[in-house]
Amino acid sequence: MKEYMKRLGIKNEVKMAVIVQRQVNPKLSGVIFTRSPSEPDRALVEFVEGSPEKLVGGRESGKRILLPRDPTKVKDPLMRELIETGLEVEELFRKPQDIEWAYDGTLWLLQSRDVTVFASKPEKTEVPGGWYRLRGIPASPRRVKGKAHFVLDDQPPEEAERVFPRGGVLVTYVLHAEYYGLFMKASGIVTKVESVLSHPAIIARELGIPCVTGVDVEAIREGDEIIVDGDEGAVYIKNPRKRFRKLDLWEASWREDELTKELGEEYLKALGELDSKKLERTILRAFELVRKLYPLNKEKAFNVYHFINTLMEEETPRILAERFSVAEVFARADRGERPRDETEKRLFEIYDVLKRFINYTDERVRNIPALLFGLGKTV
Repeated sequence: MKEYMKRLGIKNEVKMAVIVQRQVNPKLSGVIFTRSPSEPDRALVEFVEGSPEKLVGGRESGKRILLPRDPTKVKDPLMRELIETGLEVEELFRKPQDIEWAYDGTLWLLQSRDVTVFASKPEKTEVPGGWYRLRGIPASPRRVKGKAHFVLDDQPPEEAERVFPRGGVLVTYVLHAEYYGLFMKASGIVTKVESVLSHPAIIARELGIPCVTGVDVEAIREGDEIIVDGDEGAVYIKNPRKRFRKLDLWEASWREDELTKELGEEYLKALGELDSKKLERTILRAFELVRKLYPLNKEKAFNVYHFINTLMEEETPRILAERFSVAEVFARADRGERPRDETEKRLFEIYDVLKRFINYTDERVRNIPALLFGLGKTV
């Protein structure tokens, strides 16, 4: 809020209204753009199961559907009601709307704001030789070329803003509203989390700068010259490292071998037992193997690296979701709430372990991105 006030030139202390509303416990929730920022002739719906907090906070990527703006052409009853209601709100405000909604049997509109920017129909631009295309999702239109600078969410906002060069391209997993001053210095934004409702995507549209989400950011190095194409939903990287091409890391793939098989068995056993200590030991063992193998056997090192990250980021949420409402549990952990029972306490502990290793905030693995990708050396 302070950053918004600063941007608007408001220096005096202001009073804010407090809205008291009933808590909704939705089956589905998300956002509808009555005109998609990248395809204005259609509406865009993005949604998740349960609370919208995990979508906005970047903890989960939503399902995305492009729909015709004519409700009679939409078959799904909920999607048809969303389009009908969205168009009514658009008519009320006389501008296309970005509407957050929740559904618990009844469709609730949580808030609405003007869609701040649209893509013009872009001309197909030829990309010169020596560039490699990374696919993503268009979250804010326009196109920009600049140097990539990484910021991770464990870096204090003030420090990140201080060292980030004005006009640089911000590359990140996902960042939140407290980094608003940093966003204002960027000429474009690239994120790993694939959500048009994440904070970087929303703020990029407010600022009128291009943003592409859902990008394999591990393929980009600190200081690389890149093109962010927010119209097409692509990032072009110049002169990628030879070892990327050799190992085909664009796909971030891994192959099963004796190492990954043994690590996988240990990891899944610990996860099944909800034993955070065993899980932590297995993850540490995997990263120690990465250090031991690199650079003498780069292929095996990257294989283990991608394997353990796939387990943490993709397989763990999927497996736990079969037994628990993990998105809600993790959201409660993020809010600093107390666990309700012993099982939830174990899930909180597992979440803490995963966050530390996925974000590389644990001192024991902090140098892994620098070792493999050259990340964090100048940020």
